Amino acid sequence: MRAQTVGTVAAGLVVGWLAYAGREWAAVRGSPGGRDYASYHAAVQVAVAGGDPYDTPALTAALRADNARKAAVHPYFYPPPFLLAALWSWPLSLHGAYQAWFWMCELSGLAAITVLTRRFGVPLALAVAVAALFAPFHESARMGQANHIVLLLLALGVARGVPTAQAGLLVGAAAMMKMSPALLLFGYGALGRWRPVLAAVGTAIGLTLLALPLVGPLAQWRFYTEVLPSFSSGAYHGLTVPIRIAFNHSIPDAWLALWPGPDAHTLSASARAAAGLTTFGLLGAVLTRGRRAAGHPLAEANLLGALVVLFTLTPVYAYEHHLAIVVLPVLVAAAALAARPGARAGWVAWGSLTAILALPLEALRALAAALGPAAAVAHELKFAALLGLLALCAALAAPPAAPARTEATP
Repeated sequence: MRAQTVGTVAAGLVVGWLAYAGREWAAVRGSPGGRDYASYHAAVQVAVAGGDPYDTPALTAALRADNARKAAVHPYFYPPPFLLAALWSWPLSLHGAYQAWFWMCELSGLAAITVLTRRFGVPLALAVAVAALFAPFHESARMGQANHIVLLLLALGVARGVPTAQAGLLVGAAAMMKMSPALLLFGYGALGRWRPVLAAVGTAIGLTLLALPLVGPLAQWRFYTEVLPSFSSGAYHGLTVPIRIAFNHSIPDAWLALWPGPDAHTLSASARAAAGLTTFGLLGAVLTRGRRAAGHPLAEANLLGALVVLFTLTPVYAYEHHLAIVVLPVLVAAAALAARPGARAGWVAWGSLTAILALPLEALRALAAALGPAAAVAHELKFAALLGLLALCAALAAPPAAPARTEATP
């Protein structure tokens, strides 16, 4: 089994490099501005100097003072403990830290795939194919996003099994990187597993206290009272990216198409309400479907996988690089199908959905251009695929029925 795992990692590295990672690495080396990673790096510089990492002008000023970047920096809107994971970058230049972050993301993602493959018996060929050809996986690393680190924490948590406190500790740490993984606590609760819930809450509190010397109480208070509430409206602490940007695959974006907001960065009241109702409706459906998953490792993993898809769809922004996280539900669904003989329809669904989600952004743009007036089909293709993956994982969260007993005829 160890040789198989080593083979998976090696094959993923080689094929992934040839297909995407090598190309993305060239883009990283040619981008001294650090892309999205720049806000993390600047937040560390400001926090270490005793400033407020949620002060966006201070972030831009910090990088300009070092001649690291002239363009304005995106706001930093992650939980305070997130900076503990980026603190190592403080002595490095922006470009040097960005390159290191790229490889940390790629290797974290490959580690997550390896963990899931070993724990659940994902078919080796499929695991290697996902590692190599799932375009958002590599695009997230190029953009300097943190999705791979969250993916690894969640993979380790899911692999530990739902009943354990260690699983809650890992998921709690993931929630302190990005708030949305906290949705998995509903899955634990639905299964009657309260140890991981308590462990996750305790981890969140512990990491918050651990981050106090870096992000002081006033800045932490600002995050929870000012920054975090801005997520629900679409304001995102002053983020200037329009919500209706092409290939935003979120539930709020879908409703905003029907009920436009007052400006490009704010949800209308109707869209906000509809998005909330949709999220809670899907959450209820997933938890109801998975209520019998307890004690069935693959069913439990798919219940949590469905919630991973849901927390990807729920924020106002679910752009291409955010889809790196759905590697987890893609793989646990494959493992569940592999354990169910005769699941031909399930495999057809899995292959179709995974192929769509794996498409690179340039392929979607080319498809939209080719479709002309019907370009909306390409724009919403991955949104539909995410809903399909959520439904597939929810279906697999119900354990297969035991074969019926037959009485022997005398």
